[in-house]
Amino acid sequence: MSKYEKFYSMIIQDIGQWRFEHSLRTAECACVLAEKWGADPEQAFAAGIFHDCGKIQDRDEQRKEALKYEELSDYWGLKSFNVLHAKLGVILARERYGITNDDVLNAISYHTTGRAGMSILEKVIFVSDCIELGRTFDGVENIRAAAQQNIDEAVCLICARTIAQLSEKFLFIEYHTFEAYNYYLRKR
Repeated sequence: MSKYEKFYSMIIQDIGQWRFEHSLRTAECACVLAEKWGADPEQAFAAGIFHDCGKIQDRDEQRKEALKYEELSDYWGLKSFNVLHAKLGVILARERYGITNDDVLNAISYHTTGRAGMSILEKVIFVSDCIELGRTFDGVENIRAAAQQNIDEAVCLICARTIAQLSEKFLFIEYHTFEAYNYYLRKR
């Protein structure tokens, strides 16, 4: 039994059953990768469970919640709306769920964009969110294989995929993703 089970119903109420199941699979995947790459499995589980806690099902409610926090003002606009849930998630994880570990909070904050110089835990969550067993997109098996051989390679592949997908749709790409891609590309 996870010490976070007492929060499951609150999380489900905010993000819905489907996204909660994704979060649970992410947490389970993160524990496996944490063991493999030397991160703390308990912290990996926490970051996995709470990584999408800011992705409130109702976008109007998500926006209303975010508007309460001045530090999120850069993400209120539509161009960064898809990143908003990660930044809001940090605040909710800390205030609602009592998460105080900076590494866990950073893993939540950067799980969608990545960043240069991520900690092992941050990389574990970034990768786990992408490869958890519910993911079925073309190329996921290549990323899963990379995650077993070289987690930096997996990060690089995910960043490349994100940049390609977003640029094809003419959507905003957070600068952290470019920086992460270049950083981990150089480490290859």
